[in-house]
Amino acid sequence: MRDHIIKAALEGVRMGPPLSDREGRLPHVAVFYPIFPASIQGGPPPILTLSDGRDGGALIEEVSCEDAVRITNPLNVSLYGGESECIVGQTQNRALKHDVLIPPQTSRYALVNCVERGQPTRHGKRFNVDAVCPWTLRLDKMRQLARDGRIEQGRVWEQVEVFLRRAKVSSPTLDLCAVFERRNPEISQALRSFPCLPGQVGVMSAVGPNLYLDLFSEPEMLERRFHGILSSALVEGLAGFSDVRVPPDVARRALEDLLKGAEHSRRLRPRFSSRGDGDLLMWGSEATATAFVSGGKWRHLAAHRTPERLVAGGPEHARDLDEARRQYFSENREWLWAMRDAYAPRRKTYGDRIADLSASAATWRMQARALRQAAGPLPGHRIGIEEADPESGTVTAIEPGVLASVIADQASQVSASFSTDLLRAETLLDRLKME
Repeated sequence: MRDHIIKAALEGVRMGPPLSDREGRLPHVAVFYPIFPASIQGGPPPILTLSDGRDGGALIEEVSCEDAVRITNPLNVSLYGGESECIVGQTQNRALKHDVLIPPQTSRYALVNCVERGQPTRHGKRFNVDAVCPWTLRLDKMRQLARDGRIEQGRVWEQVEVFLRRAKVSSPTLDLCAVFERRNPEISQALRSFPCLPGQVGVMSAVGPNLYLDLFSEPEMLERRFHGILSSALVEGLAGFSDVRVPPDVARRALEDLLKGAEHSRRLRPRFSSRGDGDLLMWGSEATATAFVSGGKWRHLAAHRTPERLVAGGPEHARDLDEARRQYFSENREWLWAMRDAYAPRRKTYGDRIADLSASAATWRMQARALRQAAGPLPGHRIGIEEADPESGTVTAIEPGVLASVIADQASQVSASFSTDLLRAETLLDRLKME
């Protein structure tokens, strides 16, 4: 069945306690529920995030087309990039359309949307990986893909303008990233309050009446992208007040609800992926969800749901959160510390891998230039998104002629941030342990 991979993604995960701003510095913003695997097994994945890959020598370059950028990966590991992550530079800012996995020693186009309408493209300029788009924009793009198999650029520009007005942010080039720059003090403050906990693989964000989910197969993938993932939800709360909340018990049932409709998922496949690597499974009835699958293994699941039962914000809701938090830690305190100890060795291995690549980034970057030149112009006729029928093996073109592949990532900027984030997480655990 088509939903077996989705079931594998959701079975065995357990939701953590509701974490909110208990000191009142960021009122009415969000409640975050960390999600953990049942256990930590094996070593770290042979994959890096795009931002870590770029720091290690990979190239992300402008190709004078608003639909695409070119990614060249000279490394000996694959690079993973997530949907809707912003890539910025001395040219038009973009956001990736969907998840992708770029194999080692490969140069490919990445399908993107422009999120800065008033800025021209500048051929050959390079990009950095920055924030993740606000969830309202992510959700609209997910729905377009699920419905039409494509994402209209005009629709993206409309959504960017709407969000800029809602956030009361002015940008002469209509740049979506201006929202994150304007709200950086509040976002930075929140990131200090909500660190990624050891072993955490996902986060359910309750913002007003909405539940937003990002879930990964590996804890390293979330940790290295955590700031961008959290900011994607945080900026929604900062951009507009809502007086309704999602009760903790409703949020806990949301993971089970995501399976509804998964058996009717639609499978989209980047045309370069003849073996099915990098397929997207999309479905939605009560929830809107998309899962990224590579080599028969799920990598990332993103979903949105607006529950029917909501409550008013206020002291009673705050008491419910406090009670749910106290109960969770009274029942799972030792398990959380065991999770930290189990994750520590592979976390160190992954951090050492990033540090080694960063130390030799100049050499890898030279190899990337040589790889890009050897690859030459990429074949446009083989680039696009197709709808795949895994049972018949046939594919029908949905979006011919559009440049594709997809990649990006957001994470901590340097390996040293690993230690800083871990200190914040352990400080939080220490504080909660004493409660």
